[in-house]
This record gives sequence, structure tokens and C-alpha cells, in this order.
Amino acid sequence: MLVAIAVLVQLVSLTVLPWATTAGDGASVIDLWRAAVDQGASGFGDWYVVLFSYPLAALSILLGLAAVLESAALKVIWGGLALIGLGVLVVRYGLGPLTGLAGDGGAADFSTRDVTIATIAVGALVAVVFVLKMAVATFRRAAGVILLGIGGVHVAAVTDLGSTGIEQLGAGAFGPALGYLLTAIAAFIGPHRLLGL
Repeated sequence: MLVAIAVLVQLVSLTVLPWATTAGDGASVIDLWRAAVDQGASGFGDWYVVLFSYPLAALSILLGLAAVLESAALKVIWGGLALIGLGVLVVRYGLGPLTGLAGDGGAADFSTRDVTIATIAVGALVAVVFVLKMAVATFRRAAGVILLGIGGVHVAAVTDLGSTGIEQLGAGAFGPALGYLLTAIAAFIGPHRLLGL
């Protein structure tokens, strides 16, 4: 039930609710995404919106379902998608600038942004591989911790938004964090306690 509510909160926050007020109008996450891409994402919040807002929401839903349903298949699907997404980030922001394939300059042309994103992606890759090797009961706890961490990162990112002309953050900006929290609670509780077994 908590995961279903969390999914609904995520969907409403990412599609309907405004995340911020810009120039007197409500701006949804897609408006902020477009503005960050057009103006060039410059801060942590901008890069979060551009790279992670939608993928993390989708992966958190899968992670929550895998943890609550104790499904090995969903665990593998979540792990596969997480590894693919993180692998793309490592190649684009790590190997791309190292080899000159990213198109941003010559070989070994790293920016601070590239190093930061590639380092976070490598660390997350190691964490995903480690979590995939865990037993189901331990996986539920790890999933809860991961979801709480993602929620914290989300709150930090939306409070950092600012270079896109934001006047005030809306409730929709914090909706995904509520979704992450509800899913984490469901993962910690587990299906057996919910059913009274």
C-alpha cells in the first residue's frame, strides 16, 4: 500500500505539480529540465534535474517493489537498469573526456563536473553490485537505506536549484522525496509484518 501511494506521489510530482515559481508562473520539472539544458546546467540542482530526476524516480519504484515483494526478478531488473544507467555516466563523463570521445575537447580534458559525476557513478556502480549480492532480507534493509539516501540527495538538489530563474520552490519539488520516504518505510517494514505473519 505504501509503495502504491509512493508511486502515485511520484507520478503527480513529476507530471502535474509545479516544482517552482519562475517569472510569476508555475514551472514543472520538465520546464526546469528544459531551462537547465537551454541555459547550460551549472549547479548541483541543475545537473540533478537534467540527469537524475526521472531515472531515480523510476529506479526507486522498481527498488521498492523488489524489496517489498521480495522478488528476485525485480531485483535483477532494477540492478540491470541501474548498472546500465551508471555505466553510461561512467563512459560519458569518465572515459569520454579521458579518450576525447566526449567531444568537449582533446584527450584527458576533464572538467570538475566530469570528475564529480564519473566518481559518483563509479561509487554507485560498486554499491549496486554489492547490493545485488545480498540475501533478500538484507536487500530489503539496504533498499530502505538507499531510498532514504536518494530522498536526502533529492532535497539537497532541489534546494540548490537557482540558476534557472527560480523565485520560490513549490510543493511538487519535494513530492519525490516523500515518495522515496514512503517506499523506504515499506522496504523496512517488509511484506510479512504488513500481512501480520
